[in-house]
Amino acid sequence: MSGTLILSGRFDGCRSEKGESQGGNLHGSEVTSAPGVRIGPLAKPTREGIFTGSMNIVQRRIGDITIIDLQGNIMFEDGDQELRSAIASVLEAGGRKVILNMGEVPYLDSAGLSELVRSFVAVNKRGGKMVLIDLTRKVQDLLTISKLLTIFEKFDSETAAIRSLETAAPPPA
Repeated sequence: MSGTLILSGRFDGCRSEKGESQGGNLHGSEVTSAPGVRIGPLAKPTREGIFTGSMNIVQRRIGDITIIDLQGNIMFEDGDQELRSAIASVLEAGGRKVILNMGEVPYLDSAGLSELVRSFVAVNKRGGKMVLIDLTRKVQDLLTISKLLTIFEKFDSETAAIRSLETAAPPPA
């Protein structure tokens, strides 16, 4: 997929296993797809909770905040490049406030950890702020063991993260 897909709202719907839309509703945010980032069909978790297939990423905007919903593992050559593309597209579009929704990321390896740090640094260099929400237990344990949880601000809910970013000082012009 190339280009950008923009919908005027959050989509509450579902897709069949073949990726066909089964209907739904749009609500008050914007959904985009970065070049090279796939939206659907959704990956299926195995019994062990590890996703098979590529990372699925959906970007939504609420005001000047971009929420990136991640689904799947972030590993070497399986999710790390998709995350890099998504962050790059946000920054290229002038976005400076980023929420990474990690609720559907069951696992990340050293490449995934590295990509999270690289993304954090890229956003900060542009005067922005990136926060994490809804960490799975395994991902939170990895970030704690690696001491990376000390650099990332994390929230248990999207609402709390949005409030934090709305009150953050605007980036310098």
